[in-house]
This record gives sequence, C-alpha cells and structure tokens, in this order.
Amino acid sequence: MKRILAAVVTLIPLIAIVFWLLHSMVPPMTFAVRSHGPEGANLKAVSSITRSPDGSVVLTVSDNKKLQLWDSSTGTSLREIESAGNEWLSSPSFAPDGSSFAAVDSVSEFRQQVGKVVFWNAQTGERVATIENIDWPHTVKINASGTWAAVGGNPDLYLLDIATHQVIATAAKAHTNGPAQAIDFSPSGDLLATAGRDGLVKLWHLPDLRPVRSFSVAETVRPRRPSEGPVTVAAISVAFSHDGATLAAATTEDSVYFWDVQTGKEMEKYLASEPLPDHSFPSGLANALAFTADDEWVLTTDPAGTALCLLSPRSHKEYSTAISTGSDARIVAMDSSASDGSVAIAYREYHPGVSGPPSSKFSIWSLASTSK
Repeated sequence: MKRILAAVVTLIPLIAIVFWLLHSMVPPMTFAVRSHGPEGANLKAVSSITRSPDGSVVLTVSDNKKLQLWDSSTGTSLREIESAGNEWLSSPSFAPDGSSFAAVDSVSEFRQQVGKVVFWNAQTGERVATIENIDWPHTVKINASGTWAAVGGNPDLYLLDIATHQVIATAAKAHTNGPAQAIDFSPSGDLLATAGRDGLVKLWHLPDLRPVRSFSVAETVRPRRPSEGPVTVAAISVAFSHDGATLAAATTEDSVYFWDVQTGKEMEKYLASEPLPDHSFPSGLANALAFTADDEWVLTTDPAGTALCLLSPRSHKEYSTAISTGSDARIVAMDSSASDGSVAIAYREYHPGVSGPPSSKFSIWSLASTSK
C-alpha cells in the first residue's frame, strides 16, 4: 500500500505537467463563420473592407474605383458606387451611427500627389461633402463620437471637423518616408496613434495634434547584405485596446509590438522570422490588428497571409485560429470595427492552372472565449 501511495505521489507532478501542457494547447478563443460574401465576378480585386458599427453592412473597395455595400448576414449587394473621373479611392471608414462613411482619394497630377476626403450617405449613396487640398491622403478614420476624422497625408497629418468639413489641426511632416500608413483613435478620444514608414509609431494629443510620444519598430529581422545600407522597417498597423491602456503595432516584416500607453513601456513583442522569399502578400496589412473584446488577445494575420493568429499582449503566447483562407488564397484586408467583436476578412483566391485574375471574397467570423 505504501508503495502504491508513493507511486501516486511521484506521478502527481507528472500528471500536473501533462494537464498543463494539454491546457496550454487549447486556443483561448473559438471561431465560427457567420456569413460569406458573394461567389464569382461581382466582387473584384478588393483592396479595403470595413463595416458599419452595428455590423449589419459591409463596405468594400474594388480596384480602388468601386465602392460596394453588402448585407453582412446574406452577402447580397445593397448598392454600388462608382468613383468619379480619375479618383483613386481607399481606406473607407463609417461614422459611429452608420449613416455615412468616408474614403480618401489620391491622384497624381503634374508630378504632385493631390487628393481629398469624400463623405457619402450610406443609405442613398449620394456624396454629402468633399474636403479638398489634402496632400496625398493615404488613410482616414472617423472617431467614436463622429465629430472628427483623422487623415494621414504625405507628409502631413490632418484633423477634420465633420460638422463643418474643415481642417481644424495639422501636424506638419508627421512621418518621413511617406504618409501615415494606419491611424487609430483612443477610446477616450484624447489621443491619436499613427504608424509610419519611418519605423515609428506616434501618439498625438487631440484636438491640437501635439506630439506626445514615439515608439520605434525599426528593428529588422531580415539578414542584411554587406552592400546594403541601413534598413528601416515600416510600421503599417496600429490599434488601441478597448480600455485604452495598451497600444499595438505591426510591421512590414510581420513583427508585432505592445506598449503601455500611460508609461510608454514596452510590454511584449513578437519578432517575425526571416520573411519568405518573393512574398508578395506580407501579412502585415494596414489596420490588420484587432483586440478581442476582453483585451486579452490580439488578432493578426500569420506570416503566410492565409490565416489569422492570436497573440497575447502581456505574455509571449501565440495560437493559430480556425480563420483560414487555404493555401491558394491571400488575405488582403481585415476589419474589426463592428461593436459585436466579430472580425471580417477580405481575400483573393487564386486558381492555379486557370487563366484569368483571382476572385475576391469576404467572410465574417464570430469569436467566443473558451476560458471558464
């Protein structure tokens, strides 16, 4: 009997370790596909996707020329909006009540990049306002109260008053090497985060766009040849946590960083492995970071650009997810703007051995925590 008890006591630590290992392999979230976009030719070359805050409407930009509104539950088309003339549209953003949305237009004219921000009525598709003379706008986002829109131009950063459609603040040369690649408002509304090609993530005070703090993500993991000069890794995604305490950013090399907003201290970082050769679709997509509803995890694209993975902001943990497009498809855009915590992805599906361009699709996924 004593030998049996001794054996059991000896096995208890081993059993605990096995249980811990098995538990650590269980993803902290479950994923269920909610709906799919259209199959076939109605959705071509999607470059951007966003949704109304209530999640009922999906908005895509195709070929940077066509805006399409979709019913998110059925995937049926609600409305198509063609761009005017030589407009080059991108980065759509909904107002918090879902009644309107904005997008940026950037056009090259006489060796200058000129552009504007256009606002549409989401119900009728009519243009309601245009703000001209924005230098090379790359991205726009409307804040949670619907009062301001931030625009990342080249080289300046703009804050717009939506009621008057006027520029109320400008930060000159906000980033070097191009416009802000991604922007996000803090939940409290008093901070704006921008990500730039200069390898910097910056915080700005609102509404005066006064610089608050900068973070560097320029650390490269790519082997550098002796003939190469300094390599700067661009920051192309940025997101605040729902409680506003954490800031996340991702780079063109698929590295992800987390900081404490109040102290500026780095909390965690995930340095990517060496980039894939001839990797045309890096997973670091603009605005391709999303905190889960409890702020315990962040969703982002995997290195191959074919699936989403979960990263912990506080401890170095990473999980794969069920959100995948398959080996012959690449994610080109991601959206987490709906208030229900779901995530939408747009992807291009390639057809080896079949002539013609790839087809574009989108899908919407629900998330649920597996923690007790």
